[in-house]
Amino acid sequence: MSYIFDMYYTHVFETSKPRSKLQMALKNDTFNYDVIFIGNSRVENNIDCETVTRLTGKSCMNFGIAGVSNQDQLVLLHILKSKGATFDYIFIQTDATYNNKGLTKAFRGALIPYMDDKVIQPFLKDEVSWGDTYVPMYRYMRNDKILGLREIITVSMGKETKIDLANGWVPKDGNHLKNITPNTTPIVINDNPEVDDVKKSVNLLANTVFWFVSPYCSEKNNRSMIPELKEKIPDLVSYINFFDGREEHFFNCGHLNREGAVLFTEHIVNDLLLNK
Repeated sequence: MSYIFDMYYTHVFETSKPRSKLQMALKNDTFNYDVIFIGNSRVENNIDCETVTRLTGKSCMNFGIAGVSNQDQLVLLHILKSKGATFDYIFIQTDATYNNKGLTKAFRGALIPYMDDKVIQPFLKDEVSWGDTYVPMYRYMRNDKILGLREIITVSMGKETKIDLANGWVPKDGNHLKNITPNTTPIVINDNPEVDDVKKSVNLLANTVFWFVSPYCSEKNNRSMIPELKEKIPDLVSYINFFDGREEHFFNCGHLNREGAVLFTEHIVNDLLLNK
């Protein structure tokens, strides 16, 4: 029974309609976007690709995924490369996440149904146990919160995802900046080889790469990290203070609301695409 269930789970995840950007990347054979944005929730919530297309006429996809690490992004980039994808422009967001190393638990779990994929195997070689490989259903039980019964039912039923996979933007509504406690200043580590690997990958995929920092609210005490980041990424463009004095455009201190995201997208397009 465990063997049958393992086969069923794997078949469902491999053949069902994509419900995430990772699944979309794995299941699509070609990608025809002029512009893509890569990063965590500070891309996923902050960049509206419809605005990019409206202003430039270029096709656009927001590949931001909430909570991803540098290594997670590297896997995504390798998947896109394996599909033969190329882009005119890649925008990639960073900040104190420069420090992050390794796969996140959520992203690693989302990769498990596809662990035999030749592109994914190298990234999971230290993450997959003997039980994951040889004990039926063990890999799904070990990642039950991500790949459990609720998810398999949802996927089997073909339930629509909240993410618009034609755009990738996940807008936030409202403003929740009350009672924010200022954060301590993040320290950028001396070196992160995973970021260097990401740099190599994006440079192979696109003609032009822009590294940028999304806005933070002024209560966030992290402005001093920008010079440190620019030492690591000399071409980095910082918009960390873009909405200082205009706090109504934030959903919370690190993420813009719907109106703020559209305004920020308009600005970054005018600043980096249309003025080049």
